[in-house]
Amino acid sequence: MQGTTTYVLNLAGAAEDNPAVPPLLRIPVEIHVLIFDHCVRNDTVGHVFSKRSMPWVLSQVCTQWRAVCLSTPFLWALVRMNTRHGHSPDMLRAWLERSRPLPLSFFASFDPTNSLESHQQLLDLFIRESHRWRIMDFVFDSQDQLYHQLSTVDPYLPLLLSSRIKVKLIDTLTSGNHQVHVWHTPRLKQAVFYVTRESQRPTMEIIPSWVQLEELTWYPSNLSRFLDHGSTFRHLRYCRLDVADDAPPTVQQRRPRYITMPHLQHLDICGRFRTVLTILDSLTLPALQYLDMLCRQSLKNVSDHILSALGNLQARSGCRIRRLSSPVSLFSGPNAPALARGVGPVFELRILFNTEEDNEHVIRNFLETDMFNQVTTLHVLVHGRHEGETRLFSRVIDLVESRRLVPRIGVSQLERLSFDSILSASSNGISVNTEFFQRVLKLEQDGLLLLGNVVQGKWHSIYINGNWSLGEFDRVIRRWARSGHCDWFYESEMKSYLENKELWDRLQSACVSASYLRTNQL
Repeated sequence: MQGTTTYVLNLAGAAEDNPAVPPLLRIPVEIHVLIFDHCVRNDTVGHVFSKRSMPWVLSQVCTQWRAVCLSTPFLWALVRMNTRHGHSPDMLRAWLERSRPLPLSFFASFDPTNSLESHQQLLDLFIRESHRWRIMDFVFDSQDQLYHQLSTVDPYLPLLLSSRIKVKLIDTLTSGNHQVHVWHTPRLKQAVFYVTRESQRPTMEIIPSWVQLEELTWYPSNLSRFLDHGSTFRHLRYCRLDVADDAPPTVQQRRPRYITMPHLQHLDICGRFRTVLTILDSLTLPALQYLDMLCRQSLKNVSDHILSALGNLQARSGCRIRRLSSPVSLFSGPNAPALARGVGPVFELRILFNTEEDNEHVIRNFLETDMFNQVTTLHVLVHGRHEGETRLFSRVIDLVESRRLVPRIGVSQLERLSFDSILSASSNGISVNTEFFQRVLKLEQDGLLLLGNVVQGKWHSIYINGNWSLGEFDRVIRRWARSGHCDWFYESEMKSYLENKELWDRLQSACVSASYLRTNQL
């Protein structure tokens, strides 16, 4: 490498004494490197299998440029690969070799329509460089054999900062035992394991070092996996758990009665009733502010248990749950208004309505009592059948109108509203040509901030795919930035954010100001 650099420098010096040499060849190598770096950073389309990818293009212009590219590994340190656009092991091998010895950031998507054998060859090339992994992002789709191939990774990953694996496990391992592979990742801050299973039969599980983690998304095979490691999450700030297995956790003598996570601010849990209740009853979370719950069964007959567990969690932890998301059935019981007093003060509330459930008890609980009387931002998400959508939205607007009245002592006025529907008939947006939407527009004229826009006669919420918090969008934005702002990583959430940037900025400013005032008041 040093000999190549000397040669290029001598060539550049000779060009200064020879006016016949083109101006581009007179530019010093250091300037070439800066220009090439700028070109690579602004290439949001290129990927490893594209000859139009900027590192390939620059290295094929002339001998001097090729020498500069081959001696500048950081031009190759970001690897974007999607086998939908090709699957040449030679191109990937050359790219990885040219990036040495720098840490690697890669985003590799394996299209299931291609052959498994070619994918295994490509994955093996990544695995050989595992000691250089810095940002690791694998999308295997339903090719669980590729996920199992990760068992050959050297368990010591000294540079890994962020990991993401997405796979759907269909086949099971040949052996009858559940296999756990522990990765030693002393620098890992963010871990996302979208590992879903079609059955609860034995499979393989990758467990990284948890101690230094700050953000975790995990689909553990059962709740015991989370509880056994819970005491190590000392620095965790965000945690999303999706537990499919409803089996009660195994009893461990060494497991403490309560697991303390001192820095956890946002907890997102998904599972059946018993799973959600066990998690709430097992944790102490002194910093908790966001709580997002999604149950795979109605809470109508057990809502009192969940609300009581929430109140106990808050009292035990000394935290204040300021943002709460839950299925509508949590608020349906006759004791809900009284039990809700032990939760909060909640300033931001998201309710997941279902047109196939009886929502009238919930509406009356909000209309006739002061349940969650500090809420200033309301998010409404409706799913189910289309037939009951119009009446349900009309009743929701009754609730909104009641919270927009001149507030009573101790009751806050509703300031912001988002609403959306994920019914198939409304997938393209909610029509503005409805009676309830005209009532919404009247509320907007009276000062209510609507979190969305009207496009071609349809209402579109800025909260796409059920995301409802600024933190969710922040995570999407950071992943997009890590990929080099890649065009084919331009997810629907990212597109929505950019198209509604002015509204998002207003919302974020309002939230920051309100948070400052409440913090000083409390």
